[in-house]
Amino acid sequence: MLVRSARVAHGWTQRDLADHLHCSRSTVSRLETGAQPLDDVATLRRLAEVLGSPRRRWGSPLR
Repeated sequence: MLVRSARVAHGWTQRDLADHLHCSRSTVSRLETGAQPLDDVATLRRLAEVLGSPRRRWGSPLR
């Protein structure tokens, strides 16, 4: 739900976030539902950057 709530707070659709992340809308959907785990450090860093949120919000491996 963290990805979805951050996306909605920006007023973005899944397609909007996908465009910013340079991935597919279905990837964003899988990240939001947990079907694709948020365990890739590069993805976590990119989410923090694109959504303008502190890296610590996305987990400790981002230091």
